[in-house]
Amino acid sequence: MKKNLRFLLCLLYSGLIGLLLLPMSAMAFSCTSNGVAIGGSGTFTIPIDVALNKTTSNITLTDMSTYTNCSGQSGYTDALRTTGATISPMLTSLGYTGFSVIGGATYNYPLGTVCVWPDSNCSTNYPNLANVPLQVKIGIQRVAMINGTGTTIPAGTEIARLQVQQRSNNGVVGQVI
Repeated sequence: MKKNLRFLLCLLYSGLIGLLLLPMSAMAFSCTSNGVAIGGSGTFTIPIDVALNKTTSNITLTDMSTYTNCSGQSGYTDALRTTGATISPMLTSLGYTGFSVIGGATYNYPLGTVCVWPDSNCSTNYPNLANVPLQVKIGIQRVAMINGTGTTIPAGTEIARLQVQQRSNNGVVGQVI
């Protein structure tokens, strides 16, 4: 009887140790852009190559769905929303304004709060998602013809800025510019 009890206790103890050593998966909101994790607060730069001329009136600078994915968990009410967007004063002086296409709808700058993930409504009732592309395009459009000889925009100049903020059960978690 003592032998059986000792055997059962050892088996129970071994089972508990085994459970503690099993890897636990953790779901959390995260985004990656070009394979680089984006999280917390900070700035993420997206290089673009654009040429402007007098006949160009509407240009998509970047389609983030081609390189940025986010994932989250519905039970934590994960979401991502914009808090603002601007374009370079240099482009404004040339007669351009900015716009974003988010979930198929076009929003002109200045851009306020718009949900961008998991959808344009910041839904909280969705299945656990993994690697869902961020459906955001950033662009510029000519709204005025400014006479002049043209301007050279130096390499490395900030063309546009999109500010986003993450939300979860813990409140606002971080802001990425």
